[in-house]
Amino acid sequence: MSVFLEKPSAFRAVRDAMTSVAFVVGLSGTFLRTLFGPSAFDPAAENRRPAPVPALHWADVERFPAKLEAAFADRLAFRPRFVRVGSMLRFTIGVSPSPKVLIGRDGFLFYTGEDALAQYQRAKPFSRRELAGWLAVLNARHDFLATRGIRYLVLVPPNKETIYPDRMPEEIHAGTRPSRLDQLLGALGKAGRTDALDLRPALMKAREHGLAYHRTDTHWNDRGAFAAYQTIGRFLGTWLPAIEPVPPAATETSTARDLGGDLSGLMALRDFVPEPARVTIRVRTPRARDADPGVRAAPNTAPHALPRASEIDDPRLPRALVFHDSFMGALRPYLAENFRRSVFLSTHDFPLDVIEREHPDVVVEELLERFLTMAAPRNPPEVWKFAARPAGSATPIGMDEAARPGEILPPPSGWIHNDLDRDDAGVLTVRGDDPWLATDVAPLDISTHRTIRVRMTVHAAPGGRPDARMAQLFWARPSAQYEERASQRFVIRADGQEHRYRVRLDLSHEDRGPIAHVRLDLPDGELGLRTSVASVELGD
Repeated sequence: MSVFLEKPSAFRAVRDAMTSVAFVVGLSGTFLRTLFGPSAFDPAAENRRPAPVPALHWADVERFPAKLEAAFADRLAFRPRFVRVGSMLRFTIGVSPSPKVLIGRDGFLFYTGEDALAQYQRAKPFSRRELAGWLAVLNARHDFLATRGIRYLVLVPPNKETIYPDRMPEEIHAGTRPSRLDQLLGALGKAGRTDALDLRPALMKAREHGLAYHRTDTHWNDRGAFAAYQTIGRFLGTWLPAIEPVPPAATETSTARDLGGDLSGLMALRDFVPEPARVTIRVRTPRARDADPGVRAAPNTAPHALPRASEIDDPRLPRALVFHDSFMGALRPYLAENFRRSVFLSTHDFPLDVIEREHPDVVVEELLERFLTMAAPRNPPEVWKFAARPAGSATPIGMDEAARPGEILPPPSGWIHNDLDRDDAGVLTVRGDDPWLATDVAPLDISTHRTIRVRMTVHAAPGGRPDARMAQLFWARPSAQYEERASQRFVIRADGQEHRYRVRLDLSHEDRGPIAHVRLDLPDGELGLRTSVASVELGD
């Protein structure tokens, strides 16, 4: 048997050589671009950081190849194009390109990370120990703030699938047991200390008038956020009467086709899977303006996590400090319309220095429902000192402490007053939004070591709770105006008992020297609250 080998033609030889050269050049170019070119990884699109380049340690040498492969794959040149083509093909046949995205019905996408799917199926309810841990943390925060006359409100925006179970895939069903959100709200309601709002009814009602969450994003849209804001504002108004939610008539609504949201981004398909009708609700004439939050952001902080602050030139309004996650982004513009100053921090660490500096009237803590699958946030050690006290038993700092007699200021019965009615017995009743009483004094030399002590009795308004309130003492130099920096907030108790309150005069260098004017501001806008001021004296 004879075998004849065909002699390759010159054309075929040139073709094979060119193919080999092109392959080597392409592979080498991709490799060199990966090593020396700009990073092809897009953290915003993939919602994560790239795998780090590993260091070689003999103790971990077995895992080094896998770590190196992951780092190289994340930095591979042209990675977004490869990922995009693969994602488009998979999505077209109804398969999610991302393990963190679930394709639902009617164009809805759902997030499955952070145990969200198990939470929807009620597969992981709180254990007794876990629930007790959350209650302990939140109640200790409430009690710590109560000693300073600060209200505390917890908000838990529900997961998207909680509001849209009918848009989940048919084969995935919600569990029948109480959810972690049900357990937490029920336990807080029984404890009777920390106030938490159930936003689900407002959002279920909002979806009757249109989408309340984005189809391609895990967050609520402006319609959902505005509906939640109405519930929040009405509740805060029961504490702080100056708060009135922005009415729907003062807003304007628009819809527009837009790029897809964070779930489309996780699939690298923001333009291929767009948001068909993004809802925008803006306050037509906003009062709040951007201000300095007084907190520096860490390098490379995501835009939604940057510290924010807003201010309104209205002394009748209260002050707020808000700890939050990314759901606050749509809610913040509305909430800021109800506060003289509002500071928004993307944290749940409960920073005591910010609380002391801002002196808020209310602290709002917003945390998403799926975060309840995680461990409860930690409290600073100082906060635990106020835990496990009966409701309303916290004593304001400096109240009724022993002190030597000081220099008596003019009798409060002769002070001028605003938004207050004085009866024959000298009892002052709040009749307006800005109640205060003030007097001129012979120039008094004060220093950082002096205090003013106010002896007074406060009765809650009819129907009000006999708990802590916030008052404020202002002082001014001769011919000067009252200013926020020359003032001190302090906690008073509306329990119908006479107490002596210590107000420490913490002065900046430029404010030192003689003072000639003193003003005592009572809790704003609490109509019917009654106060008797027995004496005001300057002491050591």
